[in-house]
Amino acid sequence: LVDQMADRRNGLSGEFDRPDEKAIARAIEFQIYLGFGAEARQLISAFATPQDKAPVWRALGHLLDGDVDPEGTFQGQAACAGPAALWAVLGDRSLKQGDAINDGAIRLAFSALPLHLRRLLGPPLTERLLKIGGEEAARALRDSIVRAPGEGSSEVSLMEAKVNLHNGDAAAAETIADAVMAEPGPSQPQALITLTEARIAQNLPMDPKVA
Repeated sequence: LVDQMADRRNGLSGEFDRPDEKAIARAIEFQIYLGFGAEARQLISAFATPQDKAPVWRALGHLLDGDVDPEGTFQGQAACAGPAALWAVLGDRSLKQGDAINDGAIRLAFSALPLHLRRLLGPPLTERLLKIGGEEAARALRDSIVRAPGEGSSEVSLMEAKVNLHNGDAAAAETIADAVMAEPGPSQPQALITLTEARIAQNLPMDPKVA
């Protein structure tokens, strides 16, 4: 990976220190592929970039880092037939229950992402879909990650718990949240929230130790 990063940063400027647009584009897109949004935005700021691509790259950089895209690049595109639908659902905070979204396009775009980006974006994207009525797409996203080979993260586990909770299986959600709670890490606060919601959904009291 280090060699690949070094290779992409090689030759960003050519003769007379003029920026090489193709080399810069490759470097930025590689950072985005890795999920390094801030690093991609730094390259955009540091070098002259093709103006037609820069807004999309900046938007992806913000969304990969879990931030709001200040330019609203994908605003109003949740019902589009292409990958923009996925990024619009992820970044368009004005979307609400009942708004038109293209489930098929979102699922197709998500399945085309490499596994590490699916694991990174799956939890926040699933949460957004559940909030705006995209239950089928949320379940499909959950399945595509959970069934993938390799070990998932606590965030992915909590994503599965939230889908279970939304589908009425609070007991399964509680089991997952409880397991995440048992492991020290940054996901514990969210696991506690999910655990509490699962107990409430079952009309059960919280364990005094947890409280």
